Amino acid sequence: MTNEKRVPELRFPEFSGEWEEKELSKIGSFTKGKLISKSDLSSTGHKCILYGELYTKYGALINEVYSKTELKTKNLVKAQYQDVLIPSSGETSLDIATASSLNTHEEVYLGGDINVITPSKDYNGNFLSLSINGKNKLKLSKYAQGKTVVHLYNSDIKKLRINFPTVEEQKKISEFFSKLDRQIELEEKKLALLEEQKKGYMQKIFSQELRFKDENGEDYPEWEEMTVEQIIRTTSIRNLQISNSSIKKVGKFPVIDQGKEKIVGYSDEENKVFSERKDIIVFGDHTTNLKYIDFPFIVGGDGVKLLFSNVVDMKYLYAILDYNMIEQDGYKRHFSILKTKKLKMSKSYLEQKKIGSFSIIFDRKVINQQYKIEKLNLIKKYFLNTLII
Repeated sequence: MTNEKRVPELRFPEFSGEWEEKELSKIGSFTKGKLISKSDLSSTGHKCILYGELYTKYGALINEVYSKTELKTKNLVKAQYQDVLIPSSGETSLDIATASSLNTHEEVYLGGDINVITPSKDYNGNFLSLSINGKNKLKLSKYAQGKTVVHLYNSDIKKLRINFPTVEEQKKISEFFSKLDRQIELEEKKLALLEEQKKGYMQKIFSQELRFKDENGEDYPEWEEMTVEQIIRTTSIRNLQISNSSIKKVGKFPVIDQGKEKIVGYSDEENKVFSERKDIIVFGDHTTNLKYIDFPFIVGGDGVKLLFSNVVDMKYLYAILDYNMIEQDGYKRHFSILKTKKLKMSKSYLEQKKIGSFSIIFDRKVINQQYKIEKLNLIKKYFLNTLII
């Protein structure tokens, strides 16, 4: 089977025949949302969607609506089940070429800067949204206009041509992705719960509300106040860093930078491997991420500092720094500020080890859950490219 015959690479066995190419102007009606800005949101009222949330909160299928407004509904645009929502403004042409289908029967109102497609009965909104977010994303992005801020207009979206199977096959594909999306959402909720659990435990441990006991069931000695500067040392990574162009998907050694992901890629440059210590903390001057690393690695990117200590357990150091991290200007932070911070530290090395190991166990659970979600998203991407043309 080839796409030239307008059939997908993978297909449910009960369907056959070629798909039909249609211009979107022929498959339904087009409208726009109106009103409703961030300042109109409240904790009570009617469910609503802002155009910016189409980038940040929602994927191809909207199974749950999060925001509310108390604006009078007579002045608002009410969405219909399986309306397809496309933002009409954004930062880049690819960002704006995204669609979300309202996969819920809730009463929902739509804010301004949202293009709305209401498909006719022979077309499934969920399928259309999935198709736009898959192989048709690039085609839609070419209609975006502007430089600093780009725009998509209904008059241009109508020109987009998409391949459609029968409505029954559209529904079958949509149901498959709906189940997959719900599985991803479930795993994301598990991840959020793990992160909250760790945060709660660390808060109790570092406030000393929760204490580990020694081998006799007694408390460890009282904690003492120290500055980060008294505890931490930095080590040079001069001539060890590699450029982004040297990072590969497969290689002998993992590459670590200051980003959110623990491992950003791999490299075979053995002469660049950090080997001064067996464990280290990776600190970034321009992120809110800390990483505890206990395996051979290579440093990638700028703004990275490697921290260690000769006076406290390294896992404990990671745990207490992660808990007490300073944020400057709402996001950025710098080591020059961090090192002046005062921390209440355990004086017992055995207690430090227990706290550090407890923190790392939680981190590994979080990382495993993140990998599980990443794998599900890769599976989704594969099926978007093989079930839909």
